[in-house]
Amino acid sequence: MGRLQDKEVDELADAMEAFAPSGTDISFASYECVSERGRRIGIMRLAQYPRPELRTCASFGLAHNDWTAKSFPDRVELVQAWNDESLEYERLTVTVAEAIIGSGSLPKPGVIYENAAVAARLPALAKRMPHALLLFPYLWDDAFEQVKLSNHRVWFLQVVPLFDDEKAYIERNGFKTFEELLGYDGAHFHKLDRVSHLSM
Repeated sequence: MGRLQDKEVDELADAMEAFAPSGTDISFASYECVSERGRRIGIMRLAQYPRPELRTCASFGLAHNDWTAKSFPDRVELVQAWNDESLEYERLTVTVAEAIIGSGSLPKPGVIYENAAVAARLPALAKRMPHALLLFPYLWDDAFEQVKLSNHRVWFLQVVPLFDDEKAYIERNGFKTFEELLGYDGAHFHKLDRVSHLSM
């Protein structure tokens, strides 16, 4: 089915902006897509959202990727949040989007992107949490969950940084077991200074 229609692109943009409460500081950025010449990866930035101490970014344009050949009829965008004023951490989402576009592999919860923080040129983060993981979003209530367009449904997946031991645990025990572990203490992936969930 290919790319979204222009009408659907407008619908998605309107829906994403509507997720934010009135008065939220929203801005936009665009990154060149290295893996597909002529394509750009859009980023929507939301300051002090969903909490005053957090920043949110969401990809815009990944939903052009068609996954019907992977037996998935819908589209996907990414969302991320972190507790720091710096915008540089949005590069983790951009890097994961690049990896998805370049590999053609279906993004879904539990997929790990090895050394994503390294590829995103985030050395301080990479020393602690070098990898990235996809989850169902957990911070935004009903926002950044899904959007129904004229002819497609777009699901959001959350990008979170991951420790080496968490990566090894998921690979050894499976993502479902890791999710069950999170159920005991809650997820704290948005905290850049967090400890491994295996140490809690």
